[in-house]
Amino acid sequence: MPDHKFQVAAAPNQTFQFSVDLPGNVDVELHHLKRTIATIHVQP
Repeated sequence: MPDHKFQVAAAPNQTFQFSVDLPGNVDVELHHLKRTIATIHVQP
């Protein structure tokens, strides 16, 4: 899966969208902190 990068600000009501075509796990990371903050499990 290609990387998707979004700018996250300290502001309410932000939304981000991307598509995943293959089942598996997608990690949501804060790169500047070098941390995974969530894992999304994609099912067919």
